[in-house]
Amino acid sequence: GDQVKFVSVTNGDIGHHELAGAILARRRTAEVKRCAEILGIQTEVLDIHDGELLPTLENRRIMDILRTIEMHAIALRGVQPSGGFIEIDQPHSNVELPLERPLYSPALKPLISSELRQSEEAEIDVGALFSQVVIDKGKLAGYIRQALQNQDQITLRMLVQSYPLEHGLAELVTYLQIAADNPKALFDEERIEPVTWQDRNGNWKSAEMPRVIFVR
Repeated sequence: GDQVKFVSVTNGDIGHHELAGAILARRRTAEVKRCAEILGIQTEVLDIHDGELLPTLENRRIMDILRTIEMHAIALRGVQPSGGFIEIDQPHSNVELPLERPLYSPALKPLISSELRQSEEAEIDVGALFSQVVIDKGKLAGYIRQALQNQDQITLRMLVQSYPLEHGLAELVTYLQIAADNPKALFDEERIEPVTWQDRNGNWKSAEMPRVIFVR
């Protein structure tokens, strides 16, 4: 509902690399009118040559326009705009201390051997290749939080001893993924420790890996 008016105090008859004079002034006036149609505003171009705007009585038309704009602005000063005008979020600042950011921990790259060591008499259970196991990542993360309630840190080996693996190697790999995604978890590649578990048939399995430490 506001009224907007653009005023060009000179006619723009110089400043082009090819055109000048009245031809250029008519072109600039046409451009201003087209902009007014697009923006839905009022415009006025004063017939004063570029570079010849002087504080003389001849240019008192400029002061008349300014006084008219001022009069309308004063009249609308006490009128509140209808509808939503502007919304500003509550000002606040985010404070982030450099020492609060965790140190960089390189992701663990496990070495997987494709060699299958079996005796000639041993039978291979091919059914394990087709069985699908879904690991509950949230459940394992809950074990970690529960273990850290009474202590500041715990190794993956101790965690597996407290909460035995139910799905063997797949569950162990999920623990490693949780540690890689947790900025507070540490990988001590200088210390290799075995992690043991018992499968569904009662056989003991073991995997050697860098020491993994979960920190509260």
